[in-house]
Amino acid sequence: MSTSTLSLTAATPSTSERILRVVKLQLVDKKQQILVPVLITAAGIVISVIVGELIKLAGAPAGAVTEGMRNNQAALWILCGYFISLGALMYSRSLPFAVALGSTRREYWLGTTLTLLVASVGLAVASTLLLGLEKLTNGWFTGTRMYDTYIMGDGNYGYAFLMGFVISALSLLAGNFFAAIYLRWKSAGVTYSIILIVLALLGVIAADIGLQINVFGWLDENIYLHASYVSVVLMVLLSAGTWLVVRNAPIGR
Repeated sequence: MSTSTLSLTAATPSTSERILRVVKLQLVDKKQQILVPVLITAAGIVISVIVGELIKLAGAPAGAVTEGMRNNQAALWILCGYFISLGALMYSRSLPFAVALGSTRREYWLGTTLTLLVASVGLAVASTLLLGLEKLTNGWFTGTRMYDTYIMGDGNYGYAFLMGFVISALSLLAGNFFAAIYLRWKSAGVTYSIILIVLALLGVIAADIGLQINVFGWLDENIYLHASYVSVVLMVLLSAGTWLVVRNAPIGR
């Protein structure tokens, strides 16, 4: 084997290197992945404080407002829409570029999925830290609750981490899935897939109510852990569905 052949072989990146290259590509835009979520979260905290103070001004006792805000769900849902759009943007914006640079579709899918899971861990850590800060400041100095709430684990740090992770990962992976659907079947595919998902959810609800199967009853034992189990299954299905679609989707159309 000649020296030129050896140097060419040594210069060829491995599969893991190409996957990490995709991760680096997805992390280039710090504004959309860090700054915007921080601003949205800060806005949610400010709005929660304002709402709480307005209720107090209306005559409600401060203690009752603080206790009532245990039902605040803003921390869980406030970033969902943005993360779905961010997950969709990753595929529609960077997939053609990554493939043009030599990454395979499988490597792009693995690298993007790894990026989303890392980002979700980051949000989970942020949710846990914000819970601690909220407790330390006695509800942002006003008795306001946004993270010390029932839906985020009722003040439990482990559950706050868990809920922060699953909702962000689900949102980002859902964005990937719908972007892959769009790449292959355009808007009609997205519309029909949403209809099918809604029909499936309605079927589960109908079975729970009409047939008295009690599909959701097992969640009562430990709603945080069991909801996380369901979320992990959905994550796997979304990620696998994304791969099955994107492996044959046209690029650059």
